[in-house]
Amino acid sequence: KDTGVDVLPLGSDFPTAGTIPPLLGLHAGITRERPDGTPKGGWHPEERLTPLEALRGYTSDAAYAAFRETELGALEPGYAADITLLAADPVTCDPARLPGLAVLGTVVGGDVVFAAPRGPLAGLARPRHAVSGRLSDRALLAAAAGGRRRRVA
Repeated sequence: KDTGVDVLPLGSDFPTAGTIPPLLGLHAGITRERPDGTPKGGWHPEERLTPLEALRGYTSDAAYAAFRETELGALEPGYAADITLLAADPVTCDPARLPGLAVLGTVVGGDVVFAAPRGPLAGLARPRHAVSGRLSDRALLAAAAGGRRRRVA
Protein backbone atom coordinates (compact mmCIF):
# COMPACT_ATOMS: atom_id res chain seq x y z
CA LYS A 1 0.00 0.00 0.00
CA ASP A 2 1.31 3.42 -0.86
CA THR A 3 0.61 5.85 1.95
CA GLY A 4 3.05 8.50 0.79
CA VAL A 5 5.04 8.01 3.99
CA ASP A 6 8.60 6.86 3.34
CA VAL A 7 9.68 6.53 6.98
CA LEU A 8 7.61 5.41 9.96
CA PRO A 9 9.77 5.44 13.11
CA LEU A 10 8.50 3.31 15.99
CA GLY A 11 9.87 3.17 19.51
CA SER A 12 9.45 1.86 23.00
CA ASP A 13 11.10 4.63 24.96
CA PHE A 14 9.54 7.47 26.90
CA PRO A 15 7.99 9.88 25.98
CA THR A 16 6.95 8.34 22.64
CA ALA A 17 5.20 5.28 23.97
CA GLY A 18 5.86 4.88 27.69
CA THR A 19 7.53 1.57 28.45
CA ILE A 20 5.95 -0.70 25.87
CA PRO A 21 8.23 -3.69 25.19
CA PRO A 22 9.35 -3.67 21.54
CA LEU A 23 7.91 -7.15 20.84
CA LEU A 24 4.51 -6.00 22.07
CA GLY A 25 4.85 -2.92 19.86
CA LEU A 26 5.66 -5.11 16.85
CA HIS A 27 2.63 -7.28 17.60
CA ALA A 28 0.34 -4.26 17.95
CA GLY A 29 1.60 -2.67 14.74
CA ILE A 30 1.18 -5.87 12.73
CA THR A 31 -2.14 -7.08 14.14
CA ARG A 32 -3.67 -3.90 15.64
CA GLU A 33 -4.84 -6.21 18.46
CA ARG A 34 -4.03 -6.59 22.14
CA PRO A 35 -2.03 -9.69 23.09
CA ASP A 36 -5.32 -11.42 24.02
CA GLY A 37 -6.50 -11.08 20.38
CA THR A 38 -8.99 -8.28 20.95
CA PRO A 39 -10.51 -6.51 19.26
CA LYS A 40 -11.03 -9.37 16.81
CA GLY A 41 -9.59 -8.38 13.46
CA GLY A 42 -7.77 -5.42 14.95
CA TRP A 43 -8.54 -1.83 15.77
CA HIS A 44 -8.66 0.06 12.46
CA PRO A 45 -7.27 -2.98 10.61
CA GLU A 46 -6.62 -0.86 7.54
CA GLU A 47 -3.71 0.66 9.51
CA ARG A 48 -1.90 -2.67 10.05
CA LEU A 49 1.76 -2.78 9.15
CA THR A 50 3.45 -5.66 7.41
CA PRO A 51 5.97 -7.46 9.66
CA LEU A 52 8.82 -5.96 7.63
CA GLU A 53 7.38 -2.43 7.93
CA ALA A 54 7.07 -2.85 11.70
CA LEU A 55 10.62 -4.17 12.05
CA ARG A 56 11.95 -1.32 9.90
CA GLY A 57 10.08 1.09 12.17
CA TYR A 58 12.09 -0.12 15.17
CA THR A 59 15.41 -0.22 13.30
CA SER A 60 16.33 1.81 10.22
CA ASP A 61 13.34 4.18 10.35
CA ALA A 62 13.94 4.95 14.05
CA ALA A 63 17.62 5.62 13.30
CA TYR A 64 16.60 7.97 10.47
CA ALA A 65 14.25 9.88 12.79
CA ALA A 66 17.14 10.30 15.25
CA PHE A 67 19.42 11.62 12.46
CA ARG A 68 21.70 8.59 13.03
CA GLU A 69 20.87 6.54 9.94
CA THR A 70 24.55 6.33 8.95
CA GLU A 71 25.51 4.63 12.23
CA LEU A 72 22.44 2.81 13.61
CA GLY A 73 19.50 0.75 12.39
CA ALA A 74 21.22 -1.74 10.09
CA LEU A 75 23.61 -4.67 10.23
CA GLU A 76 26.24 -3.22 7.96
CA PRO A 77 29.97 -2.51 8.18
CA GLY A 78 30.59 0.71 10.09
CA TYR A 79 27.30 0.59 11.99
CA ALA A 80 27.02 0.13 15.77
CA ALA A 81 26.67 -3.54 16.62
CA ASP A 82 23.37 -3.38 18.55
CA ILE A 83 21.46 -6.63 18.03
CA THR A 84 18.70 -8.58 19.74
CA LEU A 85 18.68 -12.31 19.03
CA LEU A 86 15.16 -13.76 19.18
CA ALA A 87 13.87 -17.35 19.33
CA ALA A 88 12.07 -16.89 15.99
CA ASP A 89 12.17 -14.55 13.02
CA PRO A 90 9.76 -11.69 13.85
CA VAL A 91 9.08 -11.16 10.14
CA THR A 92 7.97 -14.73 9.39
CA CYS A 93 6.61 -16.11 12.67
CA ASP A 94 2.93 -16.02 13.64
CA PRO A 95 2.38 -12.46 14.96
CA ALA A 96 0.42 -13.88 17.90
CA ARG A 97 3.75 -15.32 19.16
CA LEU A 98 5.53 -11.95 19.25
CA PRO A 99 4.58 -10.72 22.76
CA GLY A 100 5.96 -13.89 24.36
CA LEU A 101 8.90 -14.51 22.03
CA ALA A 102 12.04 -15.41 23.97
CA VAL A 103 15.05 -13.11 23.80
CA LEU A 104 18.11 -15.34 23.41
CA GLY A 105 20.67 -12.57 23.57
CA THR A 106 21.33 -8.86 23.40
CA VAL A 107 24.43 -7.20 21.97
CA VAL A 108 25.04 -3.50 22.62
CA GLY A 109 27.98 -1.75 21.03
CA GLY A 110 29.44 -5.12 20.07
CA ASP A 111 29.34 -6.47 23.64
CA VAL A 112 27.06 -9.35 24.65
CA VAL A 113 25.14 -7.81 27.56
CA PHE A 114 22.49 -10.52 27.93
CA ALA A 115 22.57 -14.20 27.05
CA ALA A 116 19.81 -16.69 27.81
CA PRO A 117 21.29 -19.52 29.91
CA ARG A 118 20.59 -22.16 27.24
CA GLY A 119 20.83 -19.90 24.20
CA PRO A 120 23.53 -19.68 21.53
CA LEU A 121 25.32 -16.85 23.39
CA ALA A 122 25.26 -18.60 26.81
CA GLY A 123 28.33 -17.78 28.87
CA LEU A 124 29.37 -14.80 26.74
CA ALA A 125 27.44 -12.04 28.51
CA ARG A 126 29.24 -9.31 30.35
CA PRO A 127 26.27 -7.25 31.60
CA ARG A 128 26.90 -3.57 32.12
CA HIS A 129 23.77 -2.86 34.19
CA ALA A 130 22.09 -6.15 35.00
CA VAL A 131 18.81 -6.20 36.90
CA SER A 132 17.94 -9.66 38.23
CA GLY A 133 19.88 -11.27 35.38
CA ARG A 134 18.00 -9.27 32.74
CA LEU A 135 18.47 -5.79 31.42
CA SER A 136 15.76 -3.31 32.18
CA ASP A 137 14.72 -0.95 29.39
CA ARG A 138 16.38 1.92 31.25
CA ALA A 139 19.61 -0.03 31.77
CA LEU A 140 19.71 -1.04 28.13
CA LEU A 141 19.27 2.58 27.06
CA ALA A 142 22.00 3.65 29.49
CA ALA A 143 24.30 0.91 28.24
CA ALA A 144 23.66 1.88 24.63
CA ALA A 145 24.36 5.54 25.35
CA GLY A 146 27.42 5.08 27.55
CA GLY A 147 30.99 4.93 26.35
CA ARG A 148 32.27 4.38 22.84
CA ARG A 149 30.34 1.90 20.78
CA ARG A 150 32.05 -0.72 18.68
CA ARG A 151 31.33 -0.77 15.00
CA VAL A 152 30.52 -3.80 12.91
CA ALA A 153 33.71 -4.71 11.03
